[in-house]
Amino acid sequence: MSIDNSDCLFEQNIIDQLRKDLAECQEFLVEMVNQYCRNYSDEPTTYSHDFMSTGEAVFDYLVNHGLADWAENGIDIRLKKVTL
Repeated sequence: MSIDNSDCLFEQNIIDQLRKDLAECQEFLVEMVNQYCRNYSDEPTTYSHDFMSTGEAVFDYLVNHGLADWAENGIDIRLKKVTL
C-alpha cells in the first residue's frame, strides 16, 4: 500500500485551515466578552455575564480551553493574555 503525498498535503491543508478557523473563533469569543460582558471588578480583565445560557456557555468554553480562569466567586472569569 503506497501513500500518495498529494493526499497527505491535502489533509494537512485541511488541518491548517481548521486550526486557523478555531483560533479566529476563539478570538471572536474573547472580543465578544470584552464588548458585551460587564466588568464589576477592580481588575480590568475580570468579567461578569448576564446569566443567559449563551454567556455561561462562552465563559465555560473560555475557561475549559485555557483562555480564561474562574474568578474567586466562581461565576466571573478573568481573561488571560493569550496569543491565538
